[in-house]
Amino acid sequence: MLSEAPPVTTVVAVMGRQSGSTAAWHYKTEALLNYKDSLTRLNAAGRDGFVPNAAEAINNNRVAAMRNWMVVAEQGGAAAAAAREVAVNSDPGPSGLQRKLNERGQQGFQVDLLWKEGNDYVAMSSRPIAGSPAPRAYAVAANPLASLHSLSRLYLADFPYLQDRLIVTDTSVAGSSEVVEDALPALGAFPDRAALGLLASHIARNQGFVPAAARVSRGPNGQWRLTTVVVKR
Repeated sequence: MLSEAPPVTTVVAVMGRQSGSTAAWHYKTEALLNYKDSLTRLNAAGRDGFVPNAAEAINNNRVAAMRNWMVVAEQGGAAAAAAREVAVNSDPGPSGLQRKLNERGQQGFQVDLLWKEGNDYVAMSSRPIAGSPAPRAYAVAANPLASLHSLSRLYLADFPYLQDRLIVTDTSVAGSSEVVEDALPALGAFPDRAALGLLASHIARNQGFVPAAARVSRGPNGQWRLTTVVVKR
Protein backbone atom coordinates (compact mmCIF):
# COMPACT_ATOMS: atom_id res chain seq x y z
CA MET A 1 0.00 0.00 0.00
CA LEU A 2 1.08 3.60 -0.59
CA SER A 3 1.34 5.50 2.69
CA GLU A 4 1.27 9.26 2.24
CA ALA A 5 1.66 10.03 5.93
CA PRO A 6 4.36 12.64 6.65
CA PRO A 7 7.24 13.11 6.54
CA VAL A 8 7.92 10.77 3.55
CA THR A 9 5.54 8.98 1.18
CA THR A 10 6.46 5.29 1.16
CA VAL A 11 5.23 1.95 -0.15
CA VAL A 12 4.40 -0.38 2.75
CA ALA A 13 4.28 -4.18 2.47
CA VAL A 14 2.46 -6.27 5.08
CA MET A 15 3.69 -9.89 5.15
CA GLY A 16 2.94 -12.96 7.20
CA ARG A 17 3.99 -16.57 7.52
CA GLN A 18 2.67 -19.77 9.03
CA SER A 19 4.18 -20.78 12.35
CA GLY A 20 7.04 -23.22 11.87
CA SER A 21 7.34 -22.62 8.12
CA THR A 22 10.89 -22.60 6.78
CA ALA A 23 10.09 -22.36 3.06
CA ALA A 24 11.91 -19.57 1.22
CA TRP A 25 9.89 -17.02 -0.74
CA HIS A 26 11.30 -14.69 -3.36
CA TYR A 27 9.93 -11.46 -4.82
CA LYS A 28 10.47 -9.22 -7.83
CA THR A 29 9.06 -5.72 -8.34
CA GLU A 30 8.24 -4.07 -11.65
CA ALA A 31 7.23 -0.41 -12.09
CA LEU A 32 4.80 -0.19 -15.02
CA LEU A 33 6.29 2.89 -16.68
CA ASN A 34 6.22 1.21 -20.11
CA TYR A 35 3.75 -1.67 -20.28
CA LYS A 36 5.37 -3.40 -23.26
CA ASP A 37 8.81 -3.52 -21.62
CA SER A 38 7.36 -4.40 -18.21
CA LEU A 39 5.32 -7.29 -19.63
CA THR A 40 8.46 -8.69 -21.25
CA ARG A 41 10.26 -8.65 -17.89
CA LEU A 42 7.24 -10.05 -16.02
CA ASN A 43 7.03 -12.94 -18.48
CA ALA A 44 10.74 -13.61 -18.04
CA ALA A 45 10.12 -13.76 -14.29
CA GLY A 46 7.03 -15.91 -14.91
CA ARG A 47 9.17 -18.53 -16.64
CA ASP A 48 11.03 -18.80 -13.32
CA GLY A 49 7.76 -19.35 -11.48
CA PHE A 50 7.06 -15.78 -10.32
CA VAL A 51 3.32 -14.99 -10.15
CA PRO A 52 1.83 -11.45 -9.91
CA ASN A 53 0.83 -11.08 -6.27
CA ALA A 54 0.19 -7.40 -5.47
CA ALA A 55 -0.09 -4.02 -7.17
CA GLU A 56 0.13 -0.48 -5.81
CA ALA A 57 0.57 3.05 -7.12
CA ILE A 58 3.99 4.66 -6.86
CA ASN A 59 4.64 8.24 -5.80
CA ASN A 60 5.68 9.66 -9.17
CA ASN A 61 2.94 12.29 -9.60
CA ARG A 62 1.27 14.73 -7.23
CA VAL A 63 -2.07 13.91 -8.92
CA ALA A 64 -3.08 10.51 -7.55
CA ALA A 65 -5.05 9.50 -10.66
CA MET A 66 -1.98 10.04 -12.88
CA ARG A 67 0.48 7.90 -10.93
CA ASN A 68 2.03 4.80 -12.42
CA TRP A 69 1.67 1.43 -10.74
CA MET A 70 4.08 -1.20 -9.47
CA VAL A 71 3.53 -4.98 -9.53
CA VAL A 72 5.07 -7.38 -7.02
CA ALA A 73 5.59 -10.95 -8.28
CA GLU A 74 6.02 -13.85 -5.86
CA GLN A 75 7.84 -17.16 -6.24
CA GLY A 76 6.52 -19.79 -3.83
CA GLY A 77 8.39 -22.02 -1.45
CA ALA A 78 8.80 -24.92 -3.90
CA ALA A 79 12.29 -25.31 -5.33
CA ALA A 80 10.93 -25.72 -8.88
CA ALA A 81 7.98 -23.36 -9.24
CA ALA A 82 5.80 -23.87 -12.33
CA ALA A 83 6.59 -21.55 -15.24
CA ARG A 84 3.78 -19.13 -16.12
CA GLU A 85 2.79 -16.74 -18.89
CA VAL A 86 1.63 -13.26 -17.86
CA ALA A 87 -0.84 -10.99 -19.69
CA VAL A 88 -2.47 -7.63 -19.01
CA ASN A 89 -5.73 -6.08 -20.20
CA SER A 90 -7.50 -2.82 -19.46
CA ASP A 91 -10.72 -1.00 -20.33
CA PRO A 92 -12.61 2.03 -19.01
CA GLY A 93 -15.97 0.24 -18.73
CA PRO A 94 -17.55 -3.01 -17.53
CA SER A 95 -18.60 -4.47 -20.91
CA GLY A 96 -15.21 -3.97 -22.52
CA LEU A 97 -13.33 -5.32 -19.52
CA GLN A 98 -15.62 -8.36 -19.28
CA ARG A 99 -15.08 -9.18 -22.96
CA LYS A 100 -11.30 -8.95 -22.63
CA LEU A 101 -11.19 -11.01 -19.44
CA ASN A 102 -13.28 -13.76 -21.01
CA GLU A 103 -11.11 -13.83 -24.11
CA ARG A 104 -8.14 -14.46 -21.81
CA GLY A 105 -10.18 -16.80 -19.65
CA GLN A 106 -10.97 -19.06 -22.59
CA GLN A 107 -7.20 -19.40 -23.07
CA GLY A 108 -6.82 -20.55 -19.46
CA PHE A 109 -5.68 -17.25 -17.95
CA GLN A 110 -6.63 -16.68 -14.31
CA VAL A 111 -6.96 -13.10 -13.02
CA ASP A 112 -4.25 -12.45 -10.43
CA LEU A 113 -4.56 -8.68 -9.91
CA LEU A 114 -7.10 -5.94 -10.55
CA TRP A 115 -6.66 -2.20 -10.04
CA LYS A 116 -7.88 1.18 -11.33
CA GLU A 117 -5.24 3.26 -13.07
CA GLY A 118 -6.41 6.67 -14.27
CA ASN A 119 -9.69 6.07 -16.14
CA ASP A 120 -8.95 2.41 -16.86
CA TYR A 121 -9.61 -0.78 -14.93
CA VAL A 122 -6.58 -3.03 -15.29
CA ALA A 123 -6.38 -6.81 -14.95
CA MET A 124 -3.15 -8.83 -14.82
CA SER A 125 -3.58 -12.56 -15.45
CA SER A 126 -1.38 -15.61 -15.74
CA ARG A 127 -1.56 -19.26 -16.80
CA PRO A 128 0.80 -22.25 -16.59
CA ILE A 129 3.00 -22.63 -19.66
CA ALA A 130 2.90 -26.43 -19.48
CA GLY A 131 -0.27 -28.46 -19.95
CA SER A 132 -3.77 -27.30 -20.90
CA PRO A 133 -5.21 -25.07 -18.15
CA ALA A 134 -8.99 -25.14 -17.72
CA PRO A 135 -10.86 -22.16 -19.17
CA ARG A 136 -12.13 -19.46 -16.82
CA ALA A 137 -15.19 -17.22 -17.07
CA TYR A 138 -15.61 -13.74 -15.63
CA ALA A 139 -18.41 -11.23 -15.09
CA VAL A 140 -17.99 -7.47 -14.79
CA ALA A 141 -21.06 -5.44 -13.86
CA ALA A 142 -21.98 -2.02 -12.53
CA ASN A 143 -24.12 -2.70 -9.44
CA PRO A 144 -24.67 -1.28 -5.95
CA LEU A 145 -22.38 -2.67 -3.26
CA ALA A 146 -25.45 -4.31 -1.68
CA SER A 147 -25.53 -6.77 -4.60
CA LEU A 148 -22.57 -8.55 -2.99
CA HIS A 149 -24.91 -9.83 -0.26
CA SER A 150 -26.44 -12.38 -2.64
CA LEU A 151 -23.47 -13.20 -4.84
CA SER A 152 -23.15 -16.92 -5.74
CA ARG A 153 -19.80 -16.72 -7.49
CA LEU A 154 -16.30 -15.77 -6.43
CA TYR A 155 -15.81 -12.05 -5.76
CA LEU A 156 -12.51 -10.66 -7.07
CA ALA A 157 -12.65 -6.86 -6.70
CA ASP A 158 -14.85 -3.77 -6.85
CA PHE A 159 -14.16 -0.15 -7.78
CA PRO A 160 -16.05 3.16 -8.03
CA TYR A 161 -18.00 3.41 -11.29
CA LEU A 162 -20.44 6.28 -11.93
CA GLN A 163 -23.04 6.07 -9.12
CA ASP A 164 -22.40 2.37 -8.40
CA ARG A 165 -19.51 -0.05 -8.08
CA LEU A 166 -17.78 -1.94 -10.89
CA ILE A 167 -17.78 -5.50 -9.52
CA VAL A 168 -15.57 -8.26 -10.96
CA THR A 169 -16.35 -11.92 -10.27
CA ASP A 170 -15.06 -15.32 -11.38
CA THR A 171 -18.18 -17.14 -12.58
CA SER A 172 -16.32 -20.44 -13.00
CA VAL A 173 -15.83 -20.70 -9.22
CA ALA A 174 -18.69 -21.02 -6.73
CA GLY A 175 -18.45 -18.63 -3.80
CA SER A 176 -20.33 -16.52 -1.30
CA SER A 177 -19.71 -12.96 -0.19
CA GLU A 178 -20.88 -10.56 2.48
CA VAL A 179 -20.34 -6.87 3.18
CA VAL A 180 -19.59 -5.69 6.73
CA GLU A 181 -19.84 -1.95 7.43
CA ASP A 182 -18.92 -0.28 10.70
CA ALA A 183 -18.42 3.25 11.95
CA LEU A 184 -14.78 3.81 12.81
CA PRO A 185 -14.03 4.89 16.37
CA ALA A 186 -12.05 8.07 16.92
CA LEU A 187 -8.40 7.09 16.54
CA GLY A 188 -5.76 9.31 18.11
CA ALA A 189 -2.04 8.84 18.55
CA PHE A 190 -2.80 5.73 20.61
CA PRO A 191 -5.70 3.85 18.94
CA ASP A 192 -8.36 2.37 21.17
CA ARG A 193 -7.50 -1.32 20.82
CA ALA A 194 -10.74 -2.38 22.47
CA ALA A 195 -12.74 -0.46 19.85
CA LEU A 196 -10.66 -1.93 17.03
CA GLY A 197 -11.18 -5.37 18.55
CA LEU A 198 -14.94 -4.88 18.30
CA LEU A 199 -14.56 -4.18 14.57
CA ALA A 200 -12.55 -7.37 14.13
CA SER A 201 -15.13 -9.33 16.13
CA HIS A 202 -17.94 -8.03 13.91
CA ILE A 203 -16.12 -9.16 10.76
CA ALA A 204 -15.34 -12.54 12.35
CA ARG A 205 -19.05 -13.26 12.91
CA ASN A 206 -19.15 -14.45 9.32
CA GLN A 207 -17.68 -17.85 10.12
CA GLY A 208 -15.80 -19.50 7.28
CA PHE A 209 -15.40 -16.17 5.43
CA VAL A 210 -12.09 -14.37 4.95
CA PRO A 211 -11.56 -10.66 4.15
CA ALA A 212 -11.05 -9.99 0.44
CA ALA A 213 -11.13 -6.19 0.38
CA ALA A 214 -11.38 -3.33 2.87
CA ARG A 215 -11.57 0.43 2.55
CA VAL A 216 -12.26 3.50 4.65
CA SER A 217 -14.69 6.14 3.36
CA ARG A 218 -17.11 8.74 4.64
CA GLY A 219 -20.71 7.68 5.24
CA PRO A 220 -23.85 9.77 4.54
CA ASN A 221 -23.46 11.66 7.83
CA GLY A 222 -19.79 12.42 7.19
CA GLN A 223 -18.51 9.85 9.69
CA TRP A 224 -15.63 7.61 8.66
CA ARG A 225 -16.69 4.02 8.01
CA LEU A 226 -14.84 0.75 7.44
CA THR A 227 -16.31 -1.38 4.64
CA THR A 228 -15.01 -4.96 4.44
CA VAL A 229 -15.93 -7.53 1.78
CA VAL A 230 -15.56 -11.09 3.08
CA VAL A 231 -15.75 -14.20 0.88
CA LYS A 232 -16.07 -17.96 1.19
CA ARG A 233 -15.42 -20.53 -1.50
